[in-house]
Amino acid sequence: MPASLPQAATLLILSPGEETARRIESHLRGAGQPVRAIWVTDLEDFEEVLRRRPPDLVLCAEDAPLAGPKDVLKLCTRLAPDLPILMITTAQNFTPADTAAAVKAGARDLVALGNPHQLNHLELVCARELAAHQRLRELRNARARLADFEARYKQIMAETGDAVFHVQEGIIVYANDAFASLLGYSSPVQLEGNPMMDLVAPDNQ
Repeated sequence: MPASLPQAATLLILSPGEETARRIESHLRGAGQPVRAIWVTDLEDFEEVLRRRPPDLVLCAEDAPLAGPKDVLKLCTRLAPDLPILMITTAQNFTPADTAAAVKAGARDLVALGNPHQLNHLELVCARELAAHQRLRELRNARARLADFEARYKQIMAETGDAVFHVQEGIIVYANDAFASLLGYSSPVQLEGNPMMDLVAPDNQ
């Protein structure tokens, strides 16, 4: 079973009755998952929550009268395309074909609140999607930090008076103005993409 998340995750549950949301919240907490459920009944409130503070996971009941699954999926695709969505079926026994249809529509999985096996399936699927969404956020943050570091590094290299160039597999991939000027080039772009050995005298290669 996936490990419990270290921080409380927010579930946005769209269903006709609050009992569905509280049952999911209670079961996941009892299973060791620190979650907090927000219950809404219509598409307007659902959109408001998405815009104010996107949750970590969305669960949408098939029988929600004021917000059909198609509308929910469409709205999430527009406002939070990476947000995982689970469809809650009211069927006592749903088939693989039902699950395939939900996934094809854009949901990550189809779950139910019936027997203990279905609740266990719900628990495992929620843990999987919450963990995957958390890793996605961490990856985005890491990429943002890396992009910021690269931008700062390029700025420092461009402004330094020291001649600097980078070589990857024998090819010059970056050179600053000081290095280009040292070799008599008007722009470092003229050096990028050229073999480093071309800069070395034949007798010294």
